[in-house]
Amino acid sequence: EQADREAQITSVKYPEEAVTTNEPITIQVSLTSSFAGDATLKWYDNGESSDEMQQSVTVYEGSQKVEVPYTFLENGLHSMRFELSAQGDTSSLNNSLTSYKYIEVFEDVLVIEKYAHESDQLVEKLGASYKFKVVQTDDEDNMPKTAEQLAAYDQVILANVANADLPEGFAAELNKYVEELGGGLFTFGGNKQGTDEANAYNHDDLKIDPVTKKTPLLQEMLPVQAVKYSPPAGIVFVVDISGSMSATKLEAAKKGVLACVDELKGNPQGNYVGIFTLESTYGQVLKLTPVIQINDIEEAVMNLGGGSSTNYSGAIQRAGIALSSLNVQVKRVIVVSDGQPGD
Repeated sequence: EQADREAQITSVKYPEEAVTTNEPITIQVSLTSSFAGDATLKWYDNGESSDEMQQSVTVYEGSQKVEVPYTFLENGLHSMRFELSAQGDTSSLNNSLTSYKYIEVFEDVLVIEKYAHESDQLVEKLGASYKFKVVQTDDEDNMPKTAEQLAAYDQVILANVANADLPEGFAAELNKYVEELGGGLFTFGGNKQGTDEANAYNHDDLKIDPVTKKTPLLQEMLPVQAVKYSPPAGIVFVVDISGSMSATKLEAAKKGVLACVDELKGNPQGNYVGIFTLESTYGQVLKLTPVIQINDIEEAVMNLGGGSSTNYSGAIQRAGIALSSLNVQVKRVIVVSDGQPGD
C-alpha cells in the first residue's frame, strides 16, 4: 500500500518594512512535502486571481521557501489566499492558506525646521510621493502643540532641530505621538547658520541637565547618543633638542607637546603619539604609542634634551614612514623647533 504523499503550505511572510501600493514586493511562502515533484502555486487577492498570479515550483521532500513577487494596487485590507497543487499529492489538507495584509496610506508628513528652507532639498526629492507641510519651530500659529494634533501626520521630520529649539513641552508631546499613537519620527542634523558648530545632535544641547540630573527627552528618543567625536589620530612630534634650544625654549616645547597630548585623551584607545628628535642624527625617542599609555608618553617628553645640530629632513621623513603603517583617519607630523635648521 502506497504511503500518503502530502505537500502543504505552512506559512506566509510579508516584508518587515512598510508596504505601500504600486511597490513590487516579495512574499515568502513556506512549504513542506513528503515527496518530490512538480507543483503549481497560485494566489488570490480578495478572491481575485489572474494568469500572472501563479508560478510553477518543484517541491522537495522536507521544508522549503518559495518567493512570490507581487504588487498591491489598492489600499485597505487584503485577504490573500495561496493554493498549492502538487502532482501526486494524495491529501488535500493544508493545500491552501489565507493570510491578511493591511495596506495603509502613508503620505502626510510634517517637517519642522529651525531655519527657513533647511528642508527644501528633502521636500523636492520626495515631494511626488508625499504631502508635506513645513513649519518653523518659532511659528506659533502653525506648530502643532499636542500629540493629538501631531497625529494628523503619518511622519514627523525634525530638520536640523536641536532640543533647545523645541517649544516648551513639545518634546513630551512628540514622545507621546511616537510611543502611544504610533507616529513616525525622522531627524537629520546640520550646523548652526554661519558657523561650523553643530545645531542638531549638539553634545552640549543634549547632555544631562546639571540641575535636574535628567537627560533631555529628545535625546532619549534618538537611536544614538550625541557625543563629542574626533576621528582617531596618529601624531608624531618631532622636537628640536639641538644646541640652539635653550633650557627655556626646550621647557616651553615640552609643555606644548604635553598640552597637545592632553587633547588626545578623549579617545585613548584610538589616538597614537610618537616622539622623534631633530638633531645631527635621526632619533626616535618613543615609537607610536596609544594615548592610554599616557605615563610612557609623558616620561618620554620630560626626558628630552642633550642634542647637537638640527637636521630636519631625516627626522621628518622617518616620522612619515612610521605614520604610513598606522591605521587611523588623521595623520600629522608636528615639528617643534626654534626654526634654525642645520641642513
